[in-house]
Amino acid sequence: MIAAKVASNCCVQLRAEAHWDQFKLVVGRARSLMVATTVGFVGVAGLIIISVWMQSVWICIVSVLMLMNCWRGLRQARVLSRLAESQRYDALACPSCNAAPPAGAYWICRQCRKSFDTFQTEAVCPYCAARFSVTACPECGGQYPMNKWIVLTVVVLTKNSVGHSHSK
Repeated sequence: MIAAKVASNCCVQLRAEAHWDQFKLVVGRARSLMVATTVGFVGVAGLIIISVWMQSVWICIVSVLMLMNCWRGLRQARVLSRLAESQRYDALACPSCNAAPPAGAYWICRQCRKSFDTFQTEAVCPYCAARFSVTACPECGGQYPMNKWIVLTVVVLTKNSVGHSHSK
C-alpha cells in the first residue's frame, strides 16, 4: 500500500515536471521562472497573513525563507531575460545543444571574480590571465574545451559563383 502511494506520488510529480518543461519550451526559461516567482510571491504574502493572524513565529520564519528564494528567482529570471535578448556568436555553436553562445561578458573568472567574454579572449581572463580548460554553455550547462565548440561556416552563393563565368 505504501509503495503504491509512493509510486503514485512519483508519477504525479513526473507529470507535473513534464507539464512544466512544456511550459518552459513554449514561454521560455526567463518567463517561466518569472511566472513561478510570481506564484511564489503570492504564496509568501498568504503565509505572512496567516503568520500574523495565528501569531506564529515559525510560519513567519518560513515565509521569510520563501521570500528570499523568490527574490533570488526574480534576479535569476532577469539575468536569463538579458541573456536571451543578447547578441550571439553566429559562427559558434555548443557541441551538445548547438546553441550559439552569447556575445558579452557573461562568464566569471574563478580567481579574480570579474566577468569577461570567454570567446573573445579564448578562455583566458583578461584581468588576471587565468586560463580555463573548459567553457560552460549557458543554455545546456555542458562544459567543453574551446576547441570543441563548433565553428559554423557560412557559404554565401552569389549569382556569379554558381557556375556563371563573367568576362571583362
